[in-house]
Amino acid sequence: MRLGVLVVLAVVAAGCGSAGGRSVLHQGVLNPAGTAVPVSDHEATVAGRVAQHRWLRDLKTRARVHPERRFDNPSRAEFRRRLHELAGRYKFDVVSATVIRPRQDAPLVVVRTTDYRGLAKATPAILSRLDPKRRTYEGFFWEARDERGVPFLIASTLTRGRAEGSQWARSEALYPFAHR
Repeated sequence: MRLGVLVVLAVVAAGCGSAGGRSVLHQGVLNPAGTAVPVSDHEATVAGRVAQHRWLRDLKTRARVHPERRFDNPSRAEFRRRLHELAGRYKFDVVSATVIRPRQDAPLVVVRTTDYRGLAKATPAILSRLDPKRRTYEGFFWEARDERGVPFLIASTLTRGRAEGSQWARSEALYPFAHR
């Protein structure tokens, strides 16, 4: 009996300490007072929709306002080849990879994984490989979701006109780039 209890406790403890454990999704983000505020599944889903909507809106506006800018887009076949190579290397599934074209290519990529921390840490390298010249595209949207389809990380750029980027994460440990 005692051995059975010890085995169960060991299994539970091992699961809690795993690098990709779900607990990181509930650690929260720091508010201005420095207190961690958890982000619910619903709030994360809404944040994903809002971020994507704003990115699409701003992408279209910039294409209209700055039509003269040109980008050296790689072929779509090359982009997809790189994306699938990276999916194997960093253990994520491609949910969708759409190329929006307000004037030129602007990839919108959604991926899924259970290795939340690993993917967050690898995101700068992944995005650098997908956009090796930086600003190869007029915009880029990257959303990572957990196995239930809930966003936990978003990174996006807009480069037509004034270049800018943004990021959102469900917890401090999942931000791919320095912030604050």
